[in-house]
Amino acid sequence: MEKLIDTHCHLNFDSFSNDLVDVLERADKAGVTRMIIPATDLDTSRSALRLSESRDGLFAAIGVHPNDAQIWQPGFVSDLETIAGSPKVKAVGEIGLDFYRQHATPQDQREAFVSQLKLAEKVNLPVIIHCRSAFQEIYPLVLNWVNGLIKSGNPLASLPGVFHSFEGNLEEAQMILDLGFMIGVTGPVTYTNALERQTTIGALPLDHLVVETDAPFLTPQPFRGKRNQPEYITYIIDKIALLKDLPYNTVAEATTKNASVLFR
Repeated sequence: MEKLIDTHCHLNFDSFSNDLVDVLERADKAGVTRMIIPATDLDTSRSALRLSESRDGLFAAIGVHPNDAQIWQPGFVSDLETIAGSPKVKAVGEIGLDFYRQHATPQDQREAFVSQLKLAEKVNLPVIIHCRSAFQEIYPLVLNWVNGLIKSGNPLASLPGVFHSFEGNLEEAQMILDLGFMIGVTGPVTYTNALERQTTIGALPLDHLVVETDAPFLTPQPFRGKRNQPEYITYIIDKIALLKDLPYNTVAEATTKNASVLFR
């Protein structure tokens, strides 16, 4: 059985507080042996690290989510930098812009995002980017950051991060790939009405895809409406294989390798 990586699952959320051990056992039986726990604020950055340090195969990403950007303070950078010192921290995220929900003002979101891009550059960690209804606004910020990495000779420039649960079209995806990013594929690719997403993912090169559940959210089609969990990553891989007319094991092996390289 291929050893799989769920590159985005919020195992430190309350949804898993009562049965996390069982969830992890089922994940292991499904072949999901490594998981990255992304944060949404300072508290979840710390809890993601604590959880990752408690068990082999768990790793953390740290940062402030755009929907929590109203709490952002410049002093958070030094707090996050301290947390990033642990070898269990593999990324800065999830960070970005969300103009769909707009729990924080665009200005607050941009300030938090740009500050955390600079942090990622300083600590040499890839970023996990949340972009919802904000591609036109986020792309110039990311482009400027990547160009800065290239100019300074930062090795992060060759593989700067992943666009989590990518929702854009093929043209936007290509713009991201041209900057060296991976594309994160989540449960909605399995939905029967997600035709544009399926067309886009089907057309993208396999060596730029990683799989992620975003558990407890975005549960794939067979379990839609229920809590998502890492074991369901297999349904996402299966759908990608179907869209690309490739064997399941080919997609499993490639996406695992991509994630291993991206998050080191």
